Amino acid sequence: MKLRQPEMPNEITEVMKRIRFIVHRMEIAIRNHEFEKARFYSVEERKERENLRMLRERYKVDETAITPTVTREDIENVLAGRTGLPVESIRQSGTDLDGLKEED
Repeated sequence: MKLRQPEMPNEITEVMKRIRFIVHRMEIAIRNHEFEKARFYSVEERKERENLRMLRERYKVDETAITPTVTREDIENVLAGRTGLPVESIRQSGTDLDGLKEED
């Protein structure tokens, strides 16, 4: 999926990294009962998320471009590539891909 995605602007990538870092630090602060720190990180997270929203608008990048959906066809193509079997034989083999849950 990552290979098919268009290249993400570096600014957006950097803001997303900062958000993950801030959220991680906030979780640590909460676990350590450092609520003033946690509140500080919460404010910082909101600022960065607003920054991310503005960057997405500027670069015309929507949420689905950042978090793509894996389809049945994607799974069939990966299986075909890894096993060397044609996609048609995977489709006809009776493999129950419909039974897969999203978290699988």
